[in-house]
Amino acid sequence: MKQKQHCFSRAFIFLILLNPFLIFSVGSLLDFSLLNLNNNIQLEYKSSDSFYWNTTIIKYVGNNPVCSALGDINHDGQNDIVTANQEDNTVSIFIWNSTTLDWNDEIVETVGYSPESVYIGDAYNNGYQDIIVSSLDNIVTILSWNSSNKSWNSVVRSVGDDPECVIIEDANNDGNNDIITANMGDYDVSILLWNESIANWEEQIRKYVGYVPYSISLGDVNNDGYNDIVSANYGLDNNLTILLWNNSLNNWDDRITENSGSNPYSVYINDVNNDTTQEIVVASLNGEVVILDYNETSKKWNILASKTVGSTPRSVFVEDANDDGLNDIVTANYGDDTISILLWNDNIEDWDPEITISVGKNPHSVYIGDANNDGINDIITTNYGDNTILILIGRNDELNSPNLYPISPDIDTDGIIKLNWSDTPWASEYLVYRDNSSIFTTYGLPPIAIVNLSTYNDTILVNGNYFYVIVARNSTHSSKISNCESVLVVIPLNAPILDPILPDVLKTDEVLLNWSEVYGARIYFIFRDTNPITNSTDGKLIGSTIQTYYTDKNLINGIYYYAITASDNFTNSTTSNCIKIIISIQNINRPNMISGFFLISFLIGLVLYIGTIIIKNVSNKSYNLKRKKKS
Repeated sequence: MKQKQHCFSRAFIFLILLNPFLIFSVGSLLDFSLLNLNNNIQLEYKSSDSFYWNTTIIKYVGNNPVCSALGDINHDGQNDIVTANQEDNTVSIFIWNSTTLDWNDEIVETVGYSPESVYIGDAYNNGYQDIIVSSLDNIVTILSWNSSNKSWNSVVRSVGDDPECVIIEDANNDGNNDIITANMGDYDVSILLWNESIANWEEQIRKYVGYVPYSISLGDVNNDGYNDIVSANYGLDNNLTILLWNNSLNNWDDRITENSGSNPYSVYINDVNNDTTQEIVVASLNGEVVILDYNETSKKWNILASKTVGSTPRSVFVEDANDDGLNDIVTANYGDDTISILLWNDNIEDWDPEITISVGKNPHSVYIGDANNDGINDIITTNYGDNTILILIGRNDELNSPNLYPISPDIDTDGIIKLNWSDTPWASEYLVYRDNSSIFTTYGLPPIAIVNLSTYNDTILVNGNYFYVIVARNSTHSSKISNCESVLVVIPLNAPILDPILPDVLKTDEVLLNWSEVYGARIYFIFRDTNPITNSTDGKLIGSTIQTYYTDKNLINGIYYYAITASDNFTNSTTSNCIKIIISIQNINRPNMISGFFLISFLIGLVLYIGTIIIKNVSNKSYNLKRKKKS
């Protein structure tokens, strides 16, 4: 993240008497609940519009803090917080401790007289970040970390009169960071260019910008690929000054002035409308933010938008405030102890309505960055009136997954499945998912319920194994799925009801059975016996079907009893009512007698035929024998 910070002076006090727009009010827009009280106060609050910043931390600093900045100032890879304390001539340093996941106790370092602004950046162009502070004794103090003695070395450089704001950026587009200050007393800016050959800064360059410059910012404001300088001039000029870099001349062109509305006080350059080009954003003391966009045709800056914010905004910052990948606008409203947040809505290509959050007394500056090193941007306000900084912790991008508790009992017999899970911070609702096999993803699986409590009762009508997961959600994010829990539902099936067969004496060898359908049944079993059936062990299983009818065939005369049970492959019903059938087929033995008669007749005929053949053969042999004898 490109780091910028713009801070302003106690000289603002005299403007209160001159400017009718400076209306101060004290009020609380949100309810806070105190968790613990020491020099690290942590508060929690709830707001339908601002739930994203659910945790607030307050830290006491020096007297009359005017500005804060974030950066890794001790080379441990973690962002730290530095605050410029105007009345103490000091900076307060809070080093992040990655072991305790908190800030260490305050470290105080002395700087120049009445520090007005602090910035963290690579001042020495050695890959490490330094602290730079501008102060009313017309100096900037550079504090660089000394890894040997674990402290900061101090170097002082002279600048113009009453430097209200300081930044570290590449002013002359040579790839090296430089130091730039806005000098309220001299109506100019001081530019200390880094000289790589001598590994030091050259003598300051002074550029006139206009009457009472309170704030400066650096960025490419005309889309030519080079950084430019913009100052907000609150005094009689009541305008912006733009110093465009001319790469051909290796210098800045003459100043250009642009109107940005009344009382411009703080300026910031960044891609505010997320269109990949940088705009100029100005906070005016009359409670307005004005955005200027470069017009390639006219080669001038047009007012793209004007947004109302809180009372007397003294600082504006443009960065991604809600972790959606889009830059937003935040102002510190000195007059009503609030910040205004304008979140960019990419769907409508405009900002959502203003979110207002109460902060400390007389917020003098605001900063957006990852204060607690969790990868998510937070908002820091420097509160001049109560000697504090307030950190609004940004909610982590990914909501924690809920923990779905084991389902009890794990074999359910009434179909009422009671689900309970852990609360997820910042979740506004929970999605309940159910399936018949283990759930590894909810893709393509619709939720069976959306609830705002961490409990839900599901009603199951069909027996089987059921698997559940929970997903936490709010208006911007969804969690990963919870752990998967299962339950076996075994609701007793109703017994089928066999239809009576009238008459109950049948003169055929077939019996057609019909019975009532059982809800949830997948198969029916048919039992038959020659004695009454009271349960499935009494009779013989003669068949199964998925229909509600069955035909028993090839019966002989006699008395038969039938019963049915239903099954869903998980449990069986009790047996149905038992019905009695009598099979009485007339002349049941006649077919057998006729068959025997024909069989006997066939056998007698066969014997007579064989006997005739034998007798004939014997006669022939005798005749032949007699003829032989005669001859």
